[in-house]
Amino acid sequence: MLNVNDTPSFKTTLNGCEISSVKENVIDIRSRYNLPNNSFVLLYVGNISKNKNQEAVVNAFDLLDADLLDKTYICFLGGINISYKQEWTSLLAKSKYKSHFIECGFISKNEIHNYYSQSNGNILISVVEGFGLSIIESMSFGKPSIVDMNMDIASDINDDKIIKFVDRTSPSSIVDGIRTLLSSDWDEDYLVEQSQKFSFEQMAVRYMELLKS
Repeated sequence: MLNVNDTPSFKTTLNGCEISSVKENVIDIRSRYNLPNNSFVLLYVGNISKNKNQEAVVNAFDLLDADLLDKTYICFLGGINISYKQEWTSLLAKSKYKSHFIECGFISKNEIHNYYSQSNGNILISVVEGFGLSIIESMSFGKPSIVDMNMDIASDINDDKIIKFVDRTSPSSIVDGIRTLLSSDWDEDYLVEQSQKFSFEQMAVRYMELLKS
């Protein structure tokens, strides 16, 4: 915006967010939704709407390899935008894999840790997204995310040990992201460690460092 390369007086301090310390499982999510014990579960957290772009995953799903198709389920956590409900319902009804799309509704803070800890990963490929809290929440439970390459968070977390970036407009790219996430070994300890960079405590530390400089 300023058309200058060097801005020594400009500092950026990332906002903090609540990093969950709840780890114990109270609810078996596979049992709750009658999913196979060996199933892969991916979360898509946020109210279901055109902007959140859950439809892109539904539309891409049948491009998955046969062995993954049978075992993979997408849990959508959040309510449905009223203006989008009819379109969303129709979209699911037309999919021959609709049994693999689980509408979980709003999940309370007291329960959501069960979903993160028992899932295989998280998806967030919104058209527009302010930051992407579910990515940090997933990290705090040692889970990776599939993220659209154009989201702003790409400039804050550009790490292929945490995120698999995809093109939300390309079904094949989305499927490649799912395939990579499910077939790769992820270092859960590393993911948990990196999530701490986005805690309120670290935000406070950075502000204090700025004020002292």
